[in-house]
Amino acid sequence: DTLPGLKPGIYERIYDGGVTFLSRKEKIIHEDLSKEVRFSYTENTVYYIRKDSDYVRVSTQKGVLDVLADKKKEIQQYLKRNDIRFKSDKADAMKKIGAYYDQLRNTKS
Repeated sequence: DTLPGLKPGIYERIYDGGVTFLSRKEKIIHEDLSKEVRFSYTENTVYYIRKDSDYVRVSTQKGVLDVLADKKKEIQQYLKRNDIRFKSDKADAMKKIGAYYDQLRNTKS
């Protein structure tokens, strides 16, 4: 089954709770036809967040925070307080952000 907003393919579930974080490897093939035919490829990991019923592609910490805007300030403080570096390990950061976001949503204000 194809989910709305997602290309067909194999996805890894990074975090699954009130929000879901997914990753997918994409390979881009490059052709060089100058002197001889050469093929090479680059691999890129793309990330998605499912909040409510929508899947949104994200690539930066800002993108994640924009999707989780209702708890943006709290998540920013959490990342800073726990020295979580989004660029260093996106998957690990997303797992921690997802768990913290769920904790915030389940806590009575």
